[in-house]
Amino acid sequence: MIKGVRAEVEAKSESRIRDLMAMADQQGDTVTRLQQELEEWRKRSQNTEAELDRLRKENANLNAQLTEIQRQKDDQIRALQQQIRKLQEELQRINDDLGDLTRQYQDLLYVKLALDAELATYNKLLSGEEQRYVNT
Repeated sequence: MIKGVRAEVEAKSESRIRDLMAMADQQGDTVTRLQQELEEWRKRSQNTEAELDRLRKENANLNAQLTEIQRQKDDQIRALQQQIRKLQEELQRINDDLGDLTRQYQDLLYVKLALDAELATYNKLLSGEEQRYVNT
């Protein structure tokens, strides 16, 4: 009976050992597969990090370019605003000059009209004097 129990225990032990060995093989395969997957994910992670670094550098370059373009735009706006102020000042000066010239023209026109009236009066007087000389 002991031999029978012993044989049964040995058979069960061998069966259990074979099962455990098969399980160990399967788990070894699983571990190997998981290690490979982990390595693949590490490579992907490194590639992603490298791409992220490249994009960060590109973003920094683009931000620097944008800052420079904004500075240039601000400089151009200041220059154009200054030019507009100068043109407005010149326009105001021209308007003032035009007002002065208009007043001078009006004054000269009044003088001309007064002179025309005076000439007409003298012409009338001369005409009257000529008639008097002719009649005498």
